[in-house]
Amino acid sequence: MGAVTLGWGLTLMTTIQAAHQLGAAGRSTSVGLIVSVLAWFVIDSSLSVATGFGLNAVSNSILLAGFLLPIVRSGVLRS
Repeated sequence: MGAVTLGWGLTLMTTIQAAHQLGAAGRSTSVGLIVSVLAWFVIDSSLSVATGFGLNAVSNSILLAGFLLPIVRSGVLRS
């Protein structure tokens, strides 16, 4: 799963960089990314807990925080 996580991370990084360069379109792109990452988090963490792999939800939480904190701190979500 490390390679999959790395691949998704690089995809997200590239998308965020492109959104930043677009300026005004960056907010809508960031919101779309947040919605998709939150959907992954809820589904993957719920299934992990339901199947007895609750520790995966902990690593998911760390990945979620690592994704959300820079976006929130960047101010792109402010109107």
